[in-house]
Amino acid sequence: GSDSSIDLRLSSEDLLLPVAGTIKRKSISCLQDLSEEIFSLTPLSAKRKEDIKAQIDLDYPEYDYTASVDASDDDIRHLVKHFFPDDDISAITIKKLTGGITNVLYLIKGLSIPKVLLRISGENTEHLIDREQELVTLVCLASIKVAPPLYGRFKNGLFYGFVEGITTTPEQLKDPIISQLIAEHLGYFHAKADVPGIPKVPILFDTIEKWLETAQNQQIPEIQRAIDFSLEKSKPLVTKLRSELEHSAIMVRYCHNDLLSGNIIFDETNESGAAVHFIDFEYGGYNYRGFDIANHFCEMMGFELDKKAYPSDSFQTLWIETYLKSYMIHSDDEIPKDINADVQVLKEIVIRFAVLAHLFWGIWALIQHQYSSNKSFDYLSYAKLRLCAYLSAIKEV
Repeated sequence: GSDSSIDLRLSSEDLLLPVAGTIKRKSISCLQDLSEEIFSLTPLSAKRKEDIKAQIDLDYPEYDYTASVDASDDDIRHLVKHFFPDDDISAITIKKLTGGITNVLYLIKGLSIPKVLLRISGENTEHLIDREQELVTLVCLASIKVAPPLYGRFKNGLFYGFVEGITTTPEQLKDPIISQLIAEHLGYFHAKADVPGIPKVPILFDTIEKWLETAQNQQIPEIQRAIDFSLEKSKPLVTKLRSELEHSAIMVRYCHNDLLSGNIIFDETNESGAAVHFIDFEYGGYNYRGFDIANHFCEMMGFELDKKAYPSDSFQTLWIETYLKSYMIHSDDEIPKDINADVQVLKEIVIRFAVLAHLFWGIWALIQHQYSSNKSFDYLSYAKLRLCAYLSAIKEV
């Protein structure tokens, strides 16, 4: 059913993690061979990262303690006592939420902060995840209330806030109330998120071009028999879209890059009214904001890629208008009297990025099919669906 496929792009142990940074992909790294100069930081960005790290060391000094992934309740109580010294530890409850190869997650209840998450990272995950950057990203996103607050850190783990609410479904992304909340929240997110330490060069095209190289042709016969897709033919199309899009002044912002329903939490209980939260910033990084929106629209079709479920023209217009107004308000820009012109421009850009979103995840799935040890998901079928969608979408651009 649709439920079982929800964690396609999240390893299950990260499903509840509203944390991340530039993770060197747990899946085959999309960035493995990209030229170093793309990633060189400006001196200013490097200095800002150092300043933030110094501030983190002051605000969240690292406790010199390494926890085992199969920590006993006593070990956990010891950790909790260190970070919440004034609380009555005898009254807390500890519930293990997930256990995985990379992370174990516990929900701690009964402290002065009603719900706290404790994440313990497994051995050898440092080479997969740049922990230092992850921390900088988390603190920067928490400072604008996009990620939950951090309460403390030790050698191989963190205490941080719990995100209240329920995971949305692809259908709910089109709900009149929820969709408006998402558009507003993404406008706020793109206006405010600023993460030093990672390059502000959008990696979308470099990643796609690299992946086209990586998706070795050995897999392609199966794909080519099923659909008329060829990596060779895609290269000039990507180059054409790249030149069209890079010349239209497209906004590059810190993007989530994976706004599927499973990464969007709807919280009706919020005291200031219903709200949405984004979680799992594993793919977060600087990118074209049009890609974040297009990718989100594509996710409304669900994993089955039901074409009928793609948002209607009028829905897109309203959604983009709400998004732009929110973005402008939070960037302290004046909202133009005729916002419709801006809406139409962004709408055209989003149509092109939707083509690239299908290609991006289609090739991603091909690579996963070749290299991933996780065989519980049929990456090849998903690749066929996304590449088919890409081929039909490219005809309309």
